[in-house]
This record gives sequence, C-alpha cells and structure tokens, in this order.
Amino acid sequence: ELGINAELFRGKFNWNMNLTGAYNKNKILNLAGLEDIPTGFGILGITNWQLLEEGGEIGAFYGYQSDGIVQLSDSPANTPLFATDTFTPGERKYKDLNGDGKIDADNDRTFIGNPIPEYTFGLNNTITFKNWDLNIFLQGVYGNEIANFNRVNLENFNGQGNVLLEAFSNRWTPENPSDLYTRTADGPRNIVFSDHYVEDGSYLRLKSLTLGYARPSKFLSRLDIKKLRLYMIGKNLFTLTNYSGVDPEVSFGGQNNNLSAGADFGGYPTSKTFLFGLNVTL
Repeated sequence: ELGINAELFRGKFNWNMNLTGAYNKNKILNLAGLEDIPTGFGILGITNWQLLEEGGEIGAFYGYQSDGIVQLSDSPANTPLFATDTFTPGERKYKDLNGDGKIDADNDRTFIGNPIPEYTFGLNNTITFKNWDLNIFLQGVYGNEIANFNRVNLENFNGQGNVLLEAFSNRWTPENPSDLYTRTADGPRNIVFSDHYVEDGSYLRLKSLTLGYARPSKFLSRLDIKKLRLYMIGKNLFTLTNYSGVDPEVSFGGQNNNLSAGADFGGYPTSKTFLFGLNVTL
C-alpha cells in the first residue's frame, strides 16, 4: 500500500491532494491434500466456474477458451467438439488445449480470468478559494475481470427469452457468417462458460464531487449566525471503463466475498445521486 499527501498550493487558493493505492497479488500455496475446490455458485445451470487450486488465485475463473464460430468452410474432422455435440455451422468453437481432437472438462478447461483487482486506488482533491470549497474524489481498480452472466443469458438464442438486439442483429447466418455471435436455435442448447463472457473489469469513477459556498459571518451577525454554508454533492457522476455491462463495480456474490467475486448477473448498479444541503453554525 502507498499513500501520498501533498499541499500543492497554500494561500488564498489552497489545493490539498491525497493519493492512496494498493497492489494485491495472491497465490494459493497449499490445499492440505484436497482436490480443486469449487467456489462459484450455480448461475443459469453453470457450476464450478470458479475454483481454488494450488498455484492458482483466489476466486479465479475457469472455463473454455472460445475459438470463434463454426463456419460452412470448416471441416468436421478438424473441429474439436464436445462428446454430445454434432458438427453444426453457426455454433461456437472452443480450443482443444491438449490436442486430442475433442473438447472435455478434464483437459480443456483452464484459467480464464481473475476477479480480484491487482491495483486499487483513490485520489482525493480538496480546493478552497475565498468562500468557495471544492472536493473531488476519484476511485478505481485495474487488473481484474468480470464474468458477465447477463451476456450468457441474453446471447443464448434458444427462443425461450429476450436477447440482446446487437447480438441478434449480428447473429450467424449463412449469409452473415459472424465469427462472434452464434446462430439462432429452436430449442434448448448447452450453455458453456468461456472467455467469451469474461471482460476487463478495470474502471475509473468520479465517486464524489462536492461544491460549497460559505457566507462570511459579518453578513449574518445580526442573526447570531457565525457561519452559513450552502453545498451540493454529486455521487457516482461518471465512470470510464471498457466493461459492456451496466456497472463494473457490482458483484452478484457480494462485494466482500472474495471466493465468489466478479460475477455480474442482474445486479443493481451503483446509484447516481445528487444532494443539496445547508450547514448553519450558531
């Protein structure tokens, strides 16, 4: 962890800055002889998508590496499949990591993401000028991934629920050989957890902005008021992120649950709020 306090300007114009940051890298050294321990709760019928394993990281995502979409030009002999699948153009392909010509959980599931940020940081600025005061607080994380189960659900073209318009408009068809979204289907299909649904969870957020104005006491002496301050506060005003979901800060398993962190499935986003207030000192 690192903390830096700086007084950048002093006088009629004052600017104080506080920077805090932390680096976190974890490794599971020993499970006392136990096999890999699943920690991810079941979502949409998907289980064991998070594991504890020796040498790995807490809460790590495990799944398959996607390899595009089966095309009409692909060869069945050169397309690794699950034992229960048949060669079908428009379905998603996965990488055969051990090279045995098929896809199976024992040999082809692998680490595909870490939900715990490597870096967390906050930057707090307090600025005063005459009767005005301004506080700006920025907060963010870097180096973590999010398992976007909203996409798992809304990109499943099985005809049994809503789908994303962008995915539906660009779905695979013989005339539109998409290499990102699968074909539509007229019945149930297997849901496979892969890196296709794992996204960068880094973000920078304007967590809080406060603007205040303090009325000088000489104007209020007749009312026996020493100080009167008007202020307004905006919280979570904007967020810079590459994450496609509503909010990169939500966690379906709870913010403090490191064993099952990093899942986004219909979580309520952080609210944007505006507050107005008046402080009176008698």
